[in-house]
Amino acid sequence: TVNRAGHADDVVADERLGLLEHSVVCRESTDPPGLLASIGRHLPSELACVVT
Repeated sequence: TVNRAGHADDVVADERLGLLEHSVVCRESTDPPGLLASIGRHLPSELACVVT
């Protein structure tokens, strides 16, 4: 999904936490809410996230 949205270079690491949960580590200059808004339309199901 991140590749389809054109943000592959913004993601440093992706860790699978559970069956449907992932932890995504972004570059320091990436705007997380903007990234999620950009990739959200590519996801067919609901999107829930915690931005820290």
